[in-house]
Amino acid sequence: MTLYYKSLVFFLLHFIFFNALYSQDFVKKMFDRLDKNEDGILRKEELSQKQWNRLTDFDLNGDLEITKNEFIEKSNENRSKKSQSISPLPTEKDLEYSSSYQRSKLDLWLPEGDANIPTPIVVWFHGGGFVGGNKSRTRAELFPLLDQGVAVCSVGYPLLKDPDFKGRFKSKEEGIQLIMKEVIKSIDYLKSNAESFQLDPEKIVISGSSAGCLIAEFLTYNTQLGISACIGIQQPTGTKSFIPFIESGEAPLFLFTSSSPRDKIHHPDFAKSVKDHCDQLGVECHLFGSEKSGLPILKEGINIFQYGLEVLLN
Repeated sequence: MTLYYKSLVFFLLHFIFFNALYSQDFVKKMFDRLDKNEDGILRKEELSQKQWNRLTDFDLNGDLEITKNEFIEKSNENRSKKSQSISPLPTEKDLEYSSSYQRSKLDLWLPEGDANIPTPIVVWFHGGGFVGGNKSRTRAELFPLLDQGVAVCSVGYPLLKDPDFKGRFKSKEEGIQLIMKEVIKSIDYLKSNAESFQLDPEKIVISGSSAGCLIAEFLTYNTQLGISACIGIQQPTGTKSFIPFIESGEAPLFLFTSSSPRDKIHHPDFAKSVKDHCDQLGVECHLFGSEKSGLPILKEGINIFQYGLEVLLN
């Protein structure tokens, strides 16, 4: 396994490890991978210090050993707690990453834990066709990651209809290009302030839905920001102009589209075209969807993030 993939696997392990515990099969697989001597018990000497620190609560009887039953029981407990949780208030709200536009702000949720350990971060971009939406539309599925030591960020960006933006371009295409240039500043801001927020600038995953999907893909494949992976939800119209950005040797891409062919904005063929292009170049790309989309369906209880981890570990 290359250094790049070791780094990416390490990040994804913290990014989705406990989120993946919705599947009992996946729980058992993760235990078996951690159980290096295959004796059915996890001990401190088998794990890194960071892994052990994150798993100490799984030692239910305090004997410094974690059995598979303890592992499963604690996993189920964590799952139950997450299902009852509500969206937390941001640790930092309306941080200005650029003075160019009113919407050029981001919200940041920081996990509790060792302030000396830089944390990975998931950066989310909302959808809305570049004319609607805002950074408050953060996916609720992201917040349980905070318990696992992963920071979450939701980024706002100027919209084509905004009074302080609409006079700066002559066409929709030109306006979208300006938006893309603007959001680069959000990642630059996070990297330049990584030490202040205890973020790991080398472990950034970018995700988004619809228009946010295009933004996430642009930042991953048409910049030199060094993004670890991209997760695109609901690949939208406009994909054709984006595809040439992807070149061989790029970061892994995981796609999920749930819409049926009746949805002309998120037609499954858009995601298929990205997958075909990646396959031709040898770029790692995984595509899934719902039954109505006609795309491959993930195993029950496994989401696109969990699948990505399993692929990279095998």
